[in-house]
Amino acid sequence: MVRKILFGIAICVMPFCIVLLPLAPQLLLFFSACSTTTKISNLSEFEVHITETICSTLATDAAVRVFISKTGDSKTTLLFRYGPTDYLPTINLSDPHTLLISVTEISRVHFRRDEWEGLSIKYDIGSILYLE
Repeated sequence: MVRKILFGIAICVMPFCIVLLPLAPQLLLFFSACSTTTKISNLSEFEVHITETICSTLATDAAVRVFISKTGDSKTTLLFRYGPTDYLPTINLSDPHTLLISVTEISRVHFRRDEWEGLSIKYDIGSILYLE
């Protein structure tokens, strides 16, 4: 009796699996939600791009990234990536050879670069919520 019930369930479920399994990647994209905010700052001969991306799929992914490029150049380099809080960084040239990235609070540092093409990168981070 139990075998007949299990066989009946398998016969009913199998056609749905055969149809839906190839569509799984598209369905995952459909049900995921990503939001990206970009802010661009021009500093002398540099452009700084700040992006905040928040994605929600099976797991939530969120990060703030700071990129730099020479003005007019499409190739960007990642300087800083961190877990976001309610604060975006401010970027300033403290002198012609030093870039200062300041942010009041972050959740954690994922990546940071201390130098880029002769430019020293300094950080002023108020607090880090989760130290690694």
